[in-house]
Amino acid sequence: MSIHFHSYAPWCPACKNNEEEWNKFAEWSKDLDVKVAQIDVNEHAGLSGRFLITRLPSFYHVKDGIFRYYRGESQSEDLIDFIDEKKYNDIEPMPWYQDPKSVHMSVISSFFEFSMFIRSIHEEITTRYGIPEWGSFVIFAVATILIGIIAGIVLVIMCDHLPFSNRPYVDKSEVKSTTLETDPKHDQEEESDVILDDTQDNSEDRPRRRRPKATTD
Repeated sequence: MSIHFHSYAPWCPACKNNEEEWNKFAEWSKDLDVKVAQIDVNEHAGLSGRFLITRLPSFYHVKDGIFRYYRGESQSEDLIDFIDEKKYNDIEPMPWYQDPKSVHMSVISSFFEFSMFIRSIHEEITTRYGIPEWGSFVIFAVATILIGIIAGIVLVIMCDHLPFSNRPYVDKSEVKSTTLETDPKHDQEEESDVILDDTQDNSEDRPRRRRPKATTD
């Protein structure tokens, strides 16, 4: 069994004009072995984001988990022929980046639902409590800042309690000094430097011999 549905909005004139034809098509649903449905984008904003609906009404066909976008005529006869003659097989399925079942489209759907939730709060604040719109925006701005601060504190606490964050801190300069102290080559170089310094000092203290003058016969 396949599903054929369309999206609409109560304020959409084209949707109202198509309502009668859609109801005629729905009467043939049992004979065509198809489920007919309609979605109000105002009440189901998540589905609007999941399908990326950009025009109203929009028609979709679903069979065996494969989604297709119907771009044909919206008359009842055309819709009936589309299902009865299985013309949906001639339509390319929706690409993977628009597949409503994909993870990224689910994320987009969540963003749409969250935006509608914020909008409902904004309308509640302005209509019920009489707060002006700029006051509502200030409240949302302060709430966003506070949520960011709290989220940052929580992340810092979580990082402090992670296993890899408990490793002792080692100063690189201390490590370098300890390696120099334990390096025998470095000790030998220091001893040779001391011996050279001593020999140079002794040579400076020792009186220099005068060269003998040449004798002439």
